[in-house]
Amino acid sequence: MTKRISILVILAAFSMTVAISANSPGTITDTANQSLTTQQSVRHDMTNYVLTDSSSYITPQTLVVNGKKLDVHPLQINHCLLVPARAVSDALGFTTTWHADEQSVTIIGSSMKTTQYLGVDFSNAVTTISGADGMTSPTSFGAPPVLVNNTAYVPVEIFKIIQGNDPSTLTITDTMIELKKR
Repeated sequence: MTKRISILVILAAFSMTVAISANSPGTITDTANQSLTTQQSVRHDMTNYVLTDSSSYITPQTLVVNGKKLDVHPLQINHCLLVPARAVSDALGFTTTWHADEQSVTIIGSSMKTTQYLGVDFSNAVTTISGADGMTSPTSFGAPPVLVNNTAYVPVEIFKIIQGNDPSTLTITDTMIELKKR
């Protein structure tokens, strides 16, 4: 049994490595104005990721949350859609907290929460249900959360995950990104 678990852990680690390295690198600039690729962004010691020119990453898709169009621009980096954490959280009725010292944003939904770190493409969520234990498996979306004009952008998929991975909470088409509260 232990040997089987070890093999599964090795396969999972290999799969994550392949998924990360398969992404074409996008350029993100940290606050020291050093060019970095999103492939490098999985390092936890790189802080203050700031996207200095977001115009080339803006998608043509409209962002709709609970039937209301938000006046914000989603971004796409390495085939990963990113949305403003606070605007989407507020529209879903979730709580959002910015942690400047950690360069992270915590999003708390009705039964799960996540903390997203700038420059780290590694996400999970944990339960907020009192007396319950549980968390999702770590996930890489292909691009790390970034800061644009003092706004934290996170992968849109995280909002589906903190709603129990319910597929009805997120719909993506060529023209629209739609999120619904479960």
